[in-house]
Amino acid sequence: MALIGMELTRLERMLPDGAIDARAQVSGLDLAVAELARDVQGISHELHSSKLEYFGLAVAAGHFCKEVSSHYGTTIEYVHENVSANLEKDVAISVFRALQEAMSNVVKHSGARHCRVTLRGQGDEVQLQVTDDGRGFDTRAAQGGQSLGLISMQERLRLVNGEVTVDSTPGMGTTVRASAPSRTTAPDVPSPQPVALGG
Repeated sequence: MALIGMELTRLERMLPDGAIDARAQVSGLDLAVAELARDVQGISHELHSSKLEYFGLAVAAGHFCKEVSSHYGTTIEYVHENVSANLEKDVAISVFRALQEAMSNVVKHSGARHCRVTLRGQGDEVQLQVTDDGRGFDTRAAQGGQSLGLISMQERLRLVNGEVTVDSTPGMGTTVRASAPSRTTAPDVPSPQPVALGG
């Protein structure tokens, strides 16, 4: 769904300025795909990618970066380090969706030629960083406009006790950072044993 949305945005940019009706139709399709994608996200929260299941987050993220790069010509440098292949399902899905949203923004809005994606396990946390050399934007204005992409990432990571931050300056590129605990549930703690009191 994310790739379809990116492709529609690229198609709209290829249309001549005079093709007003065609531009309006493509824009309408893009909005419909975005709405459908949000509905699908609600369903997919209960599902997970076969690549995530069988190969883990690091491999699935690498495949996604390669696919985006081949479709849109953006050079993507992907680095991963110490990422467990057995992350909890919800954590892996949430970080993967954050990557998808960040890369969608790179392709659709940034105009970037190069992007670096770093995924690493750090202690009890998994960390994602996506940095591009694109046009950047005013983060305060984006937050004031209630950017759906940013809100989506924040809400999804919040579900697994994670967080997302975005650093950007017009003309200076953008960096998205997402992090989440490797586990969403606390380990089992033995129940306290009754203490016999002498009488």
